Amino acid sequence: MNRKDCPTATLKFLKEPATELLPGLTAVICGGHFPGSMVLHSAPPNTPIPTLFVADTIFAVASGHNPDPGKRNDTISYQFLWSIPNFIPLPPDTVMQIWKALKPFEFKATYGVFAKMTNVFEKPGQTLSLKDRVLQSAKIAVKAMGYSDHAIFAEEL
Repeated sequence: MNRKDCPTATLKFLKEPATELLPGLTAVICGGHFPGSMVLHSAPPNTPIPTLFVADTIFAVASGHNPDPGKRNDTISYQFLWSIPNFIPLPPDTVMQIWKALKPFEFKATYGVFAKMTNVFEKPGQTLSLKDRVLQSAKIAVKAMGYSDHAIFAEEL
């Protein structure tokens, strides 16, 4: 199946790492399981909840819904996968590339590819922001691959 092209649609080829499509709506090319993988950052003026629509660029896992505090520091909230069904991780440099693309943006909610499972929200009283949890997850994933000396460990907010 393919979508039908609409002759009145405006198609835009994105060349920059981040492109503002409308005020407060930015397409961010992160790379990942394919070079053009992207997220959509939504932060319209005066919005209380800046949001990241991540599709399958990063993937919230069930442990990402655990209450915090109480969550162990080595518990991942997001996974960086080349293949979600096969749980094949992305290489460490690609994980770093995704993090660097996301780092400039603030967000308090993420919406993923599977509605109830992959939508995660920052809640009052949590010790880590959602952005902190993305970075923490990236570090946990890279360390689990055996790259404990990777440049991602120097990253901070």
